[in-house]
Amino acid sequence: MLDFKLAPSDPDFPFELTALECSLTVPATYPSSQPVLRVSNRDMGRGYQINVEHGFDAIVERNPNSTLLQWINTLDRELEGLLSAPKAETVKIISNASSNQKGKTRGDTGMVPLEHVSYGQEQTGATNSNKVSAPTHTTQQLEDAKKKRDVDTHQLEARMGRLPLYAKATDGKSYNIPIEPRKRQYLPLSLQAVKSIKLLVPELYNLEPCTLEYRN
Repeated sequence: MLDFKLAPSDPDFPFELTALECSLTVPATYPSSQPVLRVSNRDMGRGYQINVEHGFDAIVERNPNSTLLQWINTLDRELEGLLSAPKAETVKIISNASSNQKGKTRGDTGMVPLEHVSYGQEQTGATNSNKVSAPTHTTQQLEDAKKKRDVDTHQLEARMGRLPLYAKATDGKSYNIPIEPRKRQYLPLSLQAVKSIKLLVPELYNLEPCTLEYRN
């Protein structure tokens, strides 16, 4: 793994970014296998970090015969465009294993971001003990949400329906989805053995975000 800081070379770079803090993992099977870039700037939202990481993946795929340095130089040139794009959406995944512990609630289960899935919206903010009023939605928003939910769930069912391990709950609110990450070896150890996830689609999707659950 190579840790380095990439300072934007463009003198007119519009963002307040001194340097991009990067970790580049070069697999032992390189160049047969692609390197993986991770961004760790603390003051950069995870959605924007994902934009840069996916941008690097795209650069490698477009220029498979280039060198590591050439890929990094291309990333430098395209950095402004990647940071100007809408930030990638993220979701939370919850380990069911922790739900068996006494005294723990759903909010205590230790959520972590699932980086390469874009259902729903990013969840932010800390838990507050004070009662928070539920958001109010207009009739039009509710109608639009129902239409989008119907379209998206039908598309999901059409694409996943014949796959092993796929299942839809009778209430229509959750799905068991098989997964096969392209780079499973780079996932946290707690996720490497996971072969399926439970996708919960709330009635008010996409006004409310989806949730993913996995079982160790």
